Amino acid sequence: MSTRHLRSFFRPRSIVVVGASARRENMGTVVLRNLLRAKFEGDLFAVNQRGYDDVLGVKCFSKPSKLPAVPQLAIICTAPATVPRLIRQLGKRGVRAVLVLVGGLSRTRSRTGRPLKESAIAAAREYQMRLMGPNSLGILVPGHHMNASYAHLETKVGEVAYVGQSGIMGSAMIDWAHGRGIGFSHFCTLGDSVDVEITDIIDYLAGDHRTKTILLHIERITSAQTFISAVRAASRTKLVLAIKSARVPQSQDVEQTPPAGVLDGDEVYDAVFHRAGVLRVHSTDELFDALATLNHMRPLRGERLAIITNGVGPGVLATDRLIREGGRLADLSVETTEALAKILPAFWTHRNPVDVSADAGPERYARVVECVGRDPGVDALLVMHVPTLIAPPLEVAHAVIEAGRKINRNLLTSWIGMTSVRESRAAFDAAGVPNYFTPDKAVRAFLHMVQHRRHQEVLMETPPALTDKSVLDRVGAARVVEAVANTDRRYLMPYEVRDLLTHFDIPFAETHYAESVEGIQAGAERFGYPVALKVIHEANCHPFAYGRGTGQRWRGVALGIDGPQRLKGIAERMKRRAGERYTTGRTLGFAVQPMRSGMGFIQLNVGVTRDDIFGPLVLFGEGGAVSSVLSDRRIAMPPLNIALARDLVRSAHVYNLIEDFGPDRQRLLDELCKVLVHLSQLVIDNPTIRGLEINPLLMNRSGVLALDAAVDLGSPCPSVIQAYPEELREMVELKNGREVILRPIRGEDEPAHAEFAGKLSPESIRYRFFGPRTHIGHMELARLTQIDYHREMAFIASSKRPGRLGHETLGVVRMWIDADNISGEFAVIVRDDLKGLGLGRILMEKIIRYATHRGLLIMVGTVLPENEPMLRLAEKMDFERTYNQEDGLIEVRRVLNQPANDWQRARMEAR
Repeated sequence: MSTRHLRSFFRPRSIVVVGASARRENMGTVVLRNLLRAKFEGDLFAVNQRGYDDVLGVKCFSKPSKLPAVPQLAIICTAPATVPRLIRQLGKRGVRAVLVLVGGLSRTRSRTGRPLKESAIAAAREYQMRLMGPNSLGILVPGHHMNASYAHLETKVGEVAYVGQSGIMGSAMIDWAHGRGIGFSHFCTLGDSVDVEITDIIDYLAGDHRTKTILLHIERITSAQTFISAVRAASRTKLVLAIKSARVPQSQDVEQTPPAGVLDGDEVYDAVFHRAGVLRVHSTDELFDALATLNHMRPLRGERLAIITNGVGPGVLATDRLIREGGRLADLSVETTEALAKILPAFWTHRNPVDVSADAGPERYARVVECVGRDPGVDALLVMHVPTLIAPPLEVAHAVIEAGRKINRNLLTSWIGMTSVRESRAAFDAAGVPNYFTPDKAVRAFLHMVQHRRHQEVLMETPPALTDKSVLDRVGAARVVEAVANTDRRYLMPYEVRDLLTHFDIPFAETHYAESVEGIQAGAERFGYPVALKVIHEANCHPFAYGRGTGQRWRGVALGIDGPQRLKGIAERMKRRAGERYTTGRTLGFAVQPMRSGMGFIQLNVGVTRDDIFGPLVLFGEGGAVSSVLSDRRIAMPPLNIALARDLVRSAHVYNLIEDFGPDRQRLLDELCKVLVHLSQLVIDNPTIRGLEINPLLMNRSGVLALDAAVDLGSPCPSVIQAYPEELREMVELKNGREVILRPIRGEDEPAHAEFAGKLSPESIRYRFFGPRTHIGHMELARLTQIDYHREMAFIASSKRPGRLGHETLGVVRMWIDADNISGEFAVIVRDDLKGLGLGRILMEKIIRYATHRGLLIMVGTVLPENEPMLRLAEKMDFERTYNQEDGLIEVRRVLNQPANDWQRARMEAR
């Protein structure tokens, strides 16, 4: 993950096209022609070994070494066998960015038998070059008059960036967007992504102020951590959409096996996109519609949709789709209804959808749109029209366009038909009004925006404080796992699983384990009959051992055993059948529990599995032996907090049963979420846990209780999303003797952070934010407390409240780290009543130690000239000072580590 030299791809001041020739259909010639048609404002060169004087009027050279200047970007359009040699020649000339448009390097070998792709990568690395492609369509940046591609059409300037991995899909996208008048800020396809990956481009685009939306077409993800980190960072400030292809084994280059316990591996991508803040679309149809929507719609102010139509049928269709997909139909106010009564026929329905009648002309449509659009209970309007002889569709379209400009609401349209509405759709495209062929498509596009809004609210939800982590015996749990890891077993015995879960405060049913039939009778006598019995065999000590049929797990369980003789007979029979059923492995013994029955409980299934790409995953769904267990299983990425765990639970069908607990619902939901959060922490603390399944986890009005569980181990596999760095916590003492905890911030700190901000003086706020601030809202506080530790760090100073329960925040130091881990920009602020106690210096020393150890080269901060206390502190801590005359601000900077290469050195100097 690096933005190294990426500016040379998107903002080059000079370009050389290698392979342009006199042949009109030649790829290099097409690229050069596109650059000229786009009126590229930099220097252009061509290279062709035939030694042309010029190509299309552009000076041509026979070799890269003969170029009169070093181009910032080289585009290779020659045969695959020539690519590695040309990359070396360009590298020797000093080129640092190469775009390879030709394909076939993966399937073609050199004379030595080495794949050409490997030779190309080696050549690029030798000269510290960035390589995009091979098999790329190219790059278009319309705002900078750059079309470095072999695309057959130009693109307009827009605010949507498209990043794909398929050149052909990219070409189709350009053609479709051209026909709809939709523009792009950036457009590129990466092809084989041998060096520059999709995460690199996302990082680059996240910092581009012209780009409001990033649209991703993803075939494969190679680096899960960098991908999630990049899209999480980008989705904080931009709308990110993704379509994933190669979703089934038949379309994958290398078949991807679903994780254990997961029916469909594509569901993992749902969880990944959800956690990263990405809105996923599932088809090219949805992708095109989403692009049309995003290009013209403002962010939603709410979810309430008003529907205006000239017939009952379309309104019913749109309403059906909206409600069945979880949308909200706006309730019209009394004032709006009364106003509409003066416009519409007497027989109108007086509710939403608003039927303007089949004879409605342009004037009536316009008045209704303006009236409904002023209703405070309406957040967006869908206006539909079916052509009639009475109301010409084009005239109605123009009237709706003009009315839409007078209301502060998002406007979507659907002119239904084909022959009669072509001109109307063109008018909407020209006016920048989203329009759709059918009511279904219009509603679906609106719901995409609703889904994204809801999604962002969940991600920004303030997580309630978890119970004291002192209830977790993390050392004890680690000992259980380590003890098994030191044996030749790769699974935990049932009593070890019980101990492991108990260490993490997960209630486990009282259970008696014994190796022999005689041994279990003592446990049954102690519990009292009836009891439940399970035979323990090596084969069912692994989680998800039943594959796709959960009923298989229960052949080794007997329920309702009402006496000792029956217990003995059933145990002997179960042991014999286990030996017959399993051809390998041993029967290890039995487990007996008190019988639990009745109608007052539900069975749940919770656990952890592992994906080859995305690492540990937390699972939740319906439990027991019913066939729907796998289909109801939902997935989330650790680490979880209470808010994320609640979101996971609510996504499963079994949540409807939890809702039936009535007044006990919230308490039970909190207990269940606590189990999920603890499981998440358990697998983070113990990365050798490969799989863990609690099935069933019983829930009744008393709480939750694990009846059976299995755990197996594998090689260490850390969480893809960096967990809370508990190890960075430390105790310090202020000059007045007050003990203070220094620790990384977390989402649960939002209430204390809001209180801290409320105690800052106007001067301190101005020093920190460079201007007055009267209020810091929830969304901003969520961004300040729910951080990605891979990209950002914030240490808070926290201490017990004098004479009160809980802790309060005394100060915070924050650092934003660039994607290349070169520099970090810091800011520090301390509560006014604590200044002079050395807390500011303590926080600064903490962030300096962290940044130095992390390998950052330089840290910088921006200070107001009148902020003398900060300037004095920076000087004492060996920061250099530079005055920026243009901004009227002072930049302080300190070198932490030395650069390893010329590019890092240049990046440091640029700071």
